[in-house]
Amino acid sequence: TIKVEEKKINFWNGVFSIIFTILLLSILVSCEIKLSAMKELAEKGDPSAQFYLGTAYTNGDGVVQDYAEAFKWFMKAAEQGDMKAEFYVGGFYDLGSGVEKNDAEAVRWWRRSSEQGFAWAQTHLGQRYMEGRGVKKNEFEAVKWLSMAADQGDDEAQYELGLAYMEGKGTQKNESDAVKWFSKSAEQGFEAAKERLRKIEKVNSKNSRDTVLN
Repeated sequence: TIKVEEKKINFWNGVFSIIFTILLLSILVSCEIKLSAMKELAEKGDPSAQFYLGTAYTNGDGVVQDYAEAFKWFMKAAEQGDMKAEFYVGGFYDLGSGVEKNDAEAVRWWRRSSEQGFAWAQTHLGQRYMEGRGVKKNEFEAVKWLSMAADQGDDEAQYELGLAYMEGKGTQKNESDAVKWFSKSAEQGFEAAKERLRKIEKVNSKNSRDTVLN
């Protein structure tokens, strides 16, 4: 009886193994077909397909990871005005991935993406204006772009805008506005914003105690 049960178990294990292998092969074939179709569309100039290939080569999704190849496809899509691709091209120039590092080019492509309203690009552009990297430092211009991204809900931009109000960079110093933007960022889980709020609360609590004691 035990041997019969063992044979049954081995039989079903074999069946499940075959089914799993078939499913895995079908998924791989499906991915390969999709990638082939996307490449054909991309070569014909479809920007969405070009962006898809850029992402695939960046992540090594169905292909061998290749940053130079990823940059090539992102650039093709960016040259057709795809705002996400423009952002990624800027990122590749910023990191020097698949292309020689170039801060000015990073800023140029982020500006193109920002002008189309892409929040991530606006955040990066604002940060570069604040730092003066790849572009002449301009805190007022930085706040302009950070505000646009923050209004779209970008948590990093909200934090950076909070810092600008806290320190009076590119705008009038205003702690209540700083707290407002730190709070919006913290609500989305941005840890640096949470830490800022804790520090502000600690300082305010100390000041309140000192006032009472005096």
